[in-house]
Amino acid sequence: MGEREQWDNKLQFLLALVGYAVGLGNVWRFPYLAQKNGGGCFLIPYLTMLSLIGVPLLALELGVGQRLRKGPWQAYANISRFTFGMGIASVVASLGVAAYYNTVIAWCLYYFVVSFQYPLPWEKCPTIKDPKSNKSVPVEECAKSSETQYYWNREVLNISPSIDDPGEFNFPMASAIFVAWFILFVCMFKGIKSQGKVIYFTSTFPYVLLTAFLIKGLSLPGSLEGIKFLFRPDFTKLWDGHVWLAAAEQIFYSLGLAGGSCIAMASYMPHQNNFLLDTVCIAVINTCTSLYAACVIFSVLGYIALSKSQKCLSGMGLDPGLAGSIATSSVNGTEAMNCAVEKFMEKGISGSGLAFMTMAEVCVEFGPSGPVWAALFYFMLITLGLDSTFGTLESVFASILDFKSTKKYLKTPFVSGVICLLSFLFALCFAAGSGEYVFQMFDNYAGALPFVLLGIFECIAIAWVYGLDQFSDDIQLMTGIRPPFLLKACWMYLSPFILAIAFVWGALFSILKNGAMYAIWLKDEGTQADVPYPTWAQYLCMFLTSLSIIWMPLIALFEAVGIHFPQFPLADFPVEELRKIHPEDTYTPSFIDQKFFRISHSRSYITGAGGGGGVSANNGKGALESNDGAPSAVLALDGTNDHYPDNKHMADTQA
Repeated sequence: MGEREQWDNKLQFLLALVGYAVGLGNVWRFPYLAQKNGGGCFLIPYLTMLSLIGVPLLALELGVGQRLRKGPWQAYANISRFTFGMGIASVVASLGVAAYYNTVIAWCLYYFVVSFQYPLPWEKCPTIKDPKSNKSVPVEECAKSSETQYYWNREVLNISPSIDDPGEFNFPMASAIFVAWFILFVCMFKGIKSQGKVIYFTSTFPYVLLTAFLIKGLSLPGSLEGIKFLFRPDFTKLWDGHVWLAAAEQIFYSLGLAGGSCIAMASYMPHQNNFLLDTVCIAVINTCTSLYAACVIFSVLGYIALSKSQKCLSGMGLDPGLAGSIATSSVNGTEAMNCAVEKFMEKGISGSGLAFMTMAEVCVEFGPSGPVWAALFYFMLITLGLDSTFGTLESVFASILDFKSTKKYLKTPFVSGVICLLSFLFALCFAAGSGEYVFQMFDNYAGALPFVLLGIFECIAIAWVYGLDQFSDDIQLMTGIRPPFLLKACWMYLSPFILAIAFVWGALFSILKNGAMYAIWLKDEGTQADVPYPTWAQYLCMFLTSLSIIWMPLIALFEAVGIHFPQFPLADFPVEELRKIHPEDTYTPSFIDQKFFRISHSRSYITGAGGGGGVSANNGKGALESNDGAPSAVLALDGTNDHYPDNKHMADTQA
């Protein structure tokens, strides 16, 4: 099979994971969720879900990738012939996410380029001559909304009235999309060898810029009020189930779980790496980054809120110095309360609204230095987005390059080029006038729902199909320790249960109750409104969701009726070498292990023929290896199972 590529060092691997996990969601979603869902109290459900979903699933994926040393496609095929479809589903879902996610990078590139001018192009509304007064007046659409909203919707997107109207093709945006994919190709054309070098910069530089923004923000009046407002606890929110659901969803998407990317990146690490420690490090860094970014964002939002409060008071003929004193009291009557700082802080904005409207407005307030801060902010978003896209596409690249025939005939630069070119051509649909509406569709239905289902089934695949006892043995050999009770409980019960609730309650009930909705831009009113998708788009939403997840039941059904698919060889697992590093322990299953985790006997490893090594139970019923020590072809086409007569742990594994 040949030697598999490896990261140059452990630091590259950790930076790749940090870059993949720490993305745009940490900057523009977490601050909004924290402010909306109880302030400082949001940390309670957030950390709880981190412990019950984030850490367990991240550890599971890193463990699978490091043990099997395959991309998700072949890794799931090695586990069972019935889980083969999960690998295809994860690759298809990851490719779909990367295709639209890189459009965000294109938007940031557009703003980055136009930031190099003073005044900033979104500082003032464009004007037209009023035929009645013969004076220059602001464009009506801009006057009814705001300068930044108008620039985003009209100048950048040239947005159409609805998804039914494709509008004009946006050539400047198409150019930005091309540049975004070209940058991605340059960074990844040699696989992890070139990606690893770029990661040193893209994973660390955002922290430098965040620190610069925090220093700038704290120097502004009102910044501390903004941070206090962010973390002001509202304990009543803890009784709201939607808050816990929001925390679970944020953890799941922030760490980039279930897409196969973590499996792919871990597959380039040596078997003896302590991935459990890596898991804790990534989880802590991701959480701290979210909190850090929240402080940065709300320090500048506090300044903007104070500035708006002062302008509001001045317009009412009141002293602007009262802005801070009417936060919670009715100074000068109820009208003054409408100018309170808190009133402006409560208008939380998430997603593209924060990046391309609120922060754009902040940079205008910075005066002559505004273009510098705007360029730095959008450059930071570019680096954050690139890292996340690196990780997302790694799932696709690793799966393709794992094929022996692919390695022989198709080199990494060619595969990278083809994927980037095809993705760019597909992404041109986001450059139409209705592109932002199509983007919303992909974001909600191609990326969200499939990954939640994949998270549920990957827990089932490892804990119930591969076997928690088998996986625990693998972990002991690789790291020297066995997974703690909480990890085993989460893998087998808690994580899939919580994700199932999130899927049914947060997704299906919402769609069934309100229908598939999207936000359109109302030009005449200068605002957004949620409307249902037209019938054809409703069907497209269902197609996008099923495009990836359909492979899981489809492949399992084919296998069940005897239609088998080509199988993949197992990677070597150097048992004897690992035993020298981590001697086999004297573990004896406890009562809880036996009753709740299906661990009914002590297990040991044997060395495979030819030094390859593999996994086998004492009684010869290991999941990935026959009882004679030779690696098994897991999904035999003839459906026989000679080596596993009683199939206790892996009834579907073929010798």
